[in-house]
Amino acid sequence: MNGSYHRIDHCYLKGKTHQGPTMVVWGTSKPMKHRIDHNFFGERAAVPNNGGETIRVGTSDWSMTNALTSIEDNIFQRCNGETEIISNKMGADTIRNNYFYESQGTLCLRHGNGSAVYGNYFVGNGNSAAGGIRIIGEDHLVYNNYFQNMAGTGQKAALAIMDGVPNLPLSGYFQVKRVKVVSNTMIKCKQSFDIGSGKGGNSRTLPPTDGHIANNVVSQSAQSTMLSFTDQPVNFVYQGNIVFDVPTSQQLPAGFTRVNPQYTLTTDGIYEPTSSSPVLGAFVGNYPFAAAADAGAPKLDTKHRDLLKAQNIGPVFMTDLGNSLVINP
Repeated sequence: MNGSYHRIDHCYLKGKTHQGPTMVVWGTSKPMKHRIDHNFFGERAAVPNNGGETIRVGTSDWSMTNALTSIEDNIFQRCNGETEIISNKMGADTIRNNYFYESQGTLCLRHGNGSAVYGNYFVGNGNSAAGGIRIIGEDHLVYNNYFQNMAGTGQKAALAIMDGVPNLPLSGYFQVKRVKVVSNTMIKCKQSFDIGSGKGGNSRTLPPTDGHIANNVVSQSAQSTMLSFTDQPVNFVYQGNIVFDVPTSQQLPAGFTRVNPQYTLTTDGIYEPTSSSPVLGAFVGNYPFAAAADAGAPKLDTKHRDLLKAQNIGPVFMTDLGNSLVINP
């Protein structure tokens, strides 16, 4: 996709087997303001090398330009092309209200600064390569996302905050600065947070700095890791995080409270807090973009319930797409 102000919506794309992204948004020297919405991205097999993204926005050449492009209300089902399902390589983009189902990769903020990622659902059903959000760069907002039964670790953890590279070219890994990770929910994930992820690889030696991790809720399964410090971040703020089933042997910073969040399984296959849950009214700190009273991701609303069932996603004549999106508790 070239130019500006284009929209791609209600399409069905499945089965690409060769190298190259399924969809490319080409960068320019000015904002493009495209919208990619209500599409169903079906199964894609892994390719042997880099270049199997489902969506790539921009390239490193344009990484210092704000694209102002939105990717919203899409479904990504078993998009296994490579580590990056979405590879966002420009700034000030919005990736919201998408559903990643059993996809062996991550939503990756690879280049660019100041993007917002919120309202997305990640369901791995225990797939060992299913990852969450991978954060690189400055001033990103990552909030109100929901992760369930994700088995990825390291750079495929539910939330991986990467180390950066000093004196780097545009194609390198920029240091994470001032990220805000707020009000996300992680249920039965093998590794919820990996901070300083990827340290040492590709000359990554700069730890994340000046970040906030606040009001997140983690209810983990046995033999899982809530919080890993692959590298020690600098000047991070932790507050209002609620965690459960984290072994007492795992040391946690101040700002993490061990308490049962009292989540229950709904008929939609998603876990939500009960009426007596301690997450209700527990939101703390100054994070106006999240606009919530409770810790963790918001309860499932009609919009997201329809998303999980593939209602109004893909072509209008394909009415049974939701039948293959079974959520295992």
